Amino acid sequence: MVYTKRGRYMERSYYRMRDINYVEDLEEYGDDYEDLADRGDNKREKEEKEIVFKSWKYLKDKYNIPSYDELTKGWFSLRRLLSYNRHLLGAIGMRSSGKSTGVSLWLLIDFLDNPDHGWIYSRRDKDEVAETADSWFDNAVEILNSYITEDEDKIALEYSGGRYHVYGELAGISVSLKKQQKLKSKNLSWVKWLVYDEAITMDGKGYIGGMTDPTKEYDYLMALRTTADRKVGKAYRNEVVVIVMANNESFYNPIYMGTGADAYIQSDTHFLAPKGEEWVIMQMRQEDAENAKDFKQTVAYKLASKRMRQRDFENINDYQAMSSDFVIKINKTSDMKVICNMHYNNLDMIFWVDHRHGKGYITRGNDSRYPDYALTLEDHRPNYMLMTAGKTADARIALLKKIRMNGMLYFEKTEQLRAIDTFLRFMI
Repeated sequence: MVYTKRGRYMERSYYRMRDINYVEDLEEYGDDYEDLADRGDNKREKEEKEIVFKSWKYLKDKYNIPSYDELTKGWFSLRRLLSYNRHLLGAIGMRSSGKSTGVSLWLLIDFLDNPDHGWIYSRRDKDEVAETADSWFDNAVEILNSYITEDEDKIALEYSGGRYHVYGELAGISVSLKKQQKLKSKNLSWVKWLVYDEAITMDGKGYIGGMTDPTKEYDYLMALRTTADRKVGKAYRNEVVVIVMANNESFYNPIYMGTGADAYIQSDTHFLAPKGEEWVIMQMRQEDAENAKDFKQTVAYKLASKRMRQRDFENINDYQAMSSDFVIKINKTSDMKVICNMHYNNLDMIFWVDHRHGKGYITRGNDSRYPDYALTLEDHRPNYMLMTAGKTADARIALLKKIRMNGMLYFEKTEQLRAIDTFLRFMI
């Protein structure tokens, strides 16, 4: 039995926003978080009877609850990202791999072990927060309570009014990123973890600052972290860890652009943690969540396009790339027509289209009779068309993207597949 209490959400329909650029001085209506001015003097009133806080050590020893590593075996675990000892951890992809459960389990266990390690759960706007905040810990609570046999010891996690209470103690809050400025005067020195959920959108739209200024959203996230990292009489603690979760939809996103990961990331990158930086990005692979392979038997996976299966469910490693259905021996036919040349990291490629069969092909070489597209700044030459990250593609590149999204683009070599996929993930 899961002990959760869901708060009500009052929607102001006239205030609902749809994919608009964020206005600098616009604040969302609602909670001003006045009760967080001094956490110690504003604990919630206990309901019906006093709830006794149960520590992780007490619960683990009494009920022989497995360790975090055992509980997450076969699913996503935060452990490898934590081992980098960075202050921004990016868990990107795959779908249905247990990312939310793995992170929420860590936060809940850590709070039970240390009640001064609270959390903030955040999404882009209040509508998104309202969709997921109340149920985000349900799996974690259910997993732990499945080992706890006595009702009085079961973990009581309540969510109401944007506050999370565990055994009656304030453990966390939820806030939309657009409302982060309302927390600036509050004492959040009890916060250890800042979770930013669903950080990457599928089509590159909806970010704070819009498509033209995606890093503004990253700045808002860092402003929220700075607020949480303060302490009374101290400007910073250097303790708050940001956990970013997203599906691997696009490389043109606030997290990659804001951290500088966009300069390094490739479609086959697994862990990216440049020396001297405070962030690490993990693009999940199948081996990071072996139990997720069962998802391939579901209707959702079977109905997904080939491109969606490969991009959103698998970050391909070398073996997978070599065995990919998209890397084939290409025999040129009279139905194939050259569209353009493309250049990526000194890799010269020709883009062909077979309009009769609706297929596209990427081969090695360069045909001087057709236009040249530089897919990176380093590949740019006189008379080349330079395609920069986030730029709206012209007709030829739009055709390339459409064919790839339809799962009908084929390659001679693995490096061509990686090059085109990496490039397209930066395009809006």
